[in-house]
Amino acid sequence: RNNILIKQQDITLEKEVIKLDVVRAYYGFLAARDGRFLMLDTQKRLQSALDLVHQWLEEENGKAKLSDQYALEAGLGLIERFLADASALESIAMEGLKLLTGIDRAEDLELEDSRLRATALPEQTLDEWIETALASRAEFKQVEAGLASRRALVEAKRASSKPVVYAGLAGSAAYAPDRERLDNPYITDPFNHVAVSPLIGMRWQWEADAQPARVAQEQAELDALLHKASFARKGIPFQVAEQYHLVQSKYNAMEAMKNSAQAARRWMIASYTDFEAGLEKADKILTAMQAYVLAYAEYLKIVNEYNNHVSKLNSVSGVYE
Repeated sequence: RNNILIKQQDITLEKEVIKLDVVRAYYGFLAARDGRFLMLDTQKRLQSALDLVHQWLEEENGKAKLSDQYALEAGLGLIERFLADASALESIAMEGLKLLTGIDRAEDLELEDSRLRATALPEQTLDEWIETALASRAEFKQVEAGLASRRALVEAKRASSKPVVYAGLAGSAAYAPDRERLDNPYITDPFNHVAVSPLIGMRWQWEADAQPARVAQEQAELDALLHKASFARKGIPFQVAEQYHLVQSKYNAMEAMKNSAQAARRWMIASYTDFEAGLEKADKILTAMQAYVLAYAEYLKIVNEYNNHVSKLNSVSGVYE
């Protein structure tokens, strides 16, 4: 019975591993797709600026130089390179998501979320998460079942050193109506007879060295399991605390990078506007766009990590959905 309970919790843990993999692939796909959208938007703006430079150079109005053209072309080359990487990551994440969920590769899979968004920040305190983990983790249920079975096994091994006393009845009966009955007390009649006798006996295995060794072995296994249980009660709260602090850290970093990306986007738009007015050079646009791309890409990366850590926090706390 305890072994069945342990195996059932193994199934729960395996499902949890699969869930975390699906979550990783899901948010990874959204992050890669948003990264591709970022590159497409940046590519569009750079191409527009390059077209404007070509027009100015043809008109020879002095608003642009060949260095501006080369700078923008270099920037477009880098954007195309990053765009290729983002597209590849997006495709890989989708392939992984289909594999993990058992969906055929030929089928179209549309996710409910159109963009990568951060999940809500959990409201529970660290102590509340640890309390939940100690009450809900599958490993604790397995340890309890394992301890119960080990204690029973130790008692069974100890009991094997004691004698086995038994009592019962043994009998035999036969009846053959077409045969004469043999009433000689010295000869057994196999065809007509009734016999019954009480039995009592004792079986005792003398194993002076082997039996105590078996008990000691089972006791050592029990002590080892108790040590693991003690370690789990210390280690699991550490796992919960680790994920809790990572979630808090990633949330704060995410908010900071969100503000940074917004400011970098305003810088990029302002630089582009000044460039169209002939007030800025092309390298200024590239500097602003580079800052925006890096800030927003880092923001997407942190949102992805934050969502995964929230999912992991639920997992290490035994919140199996």
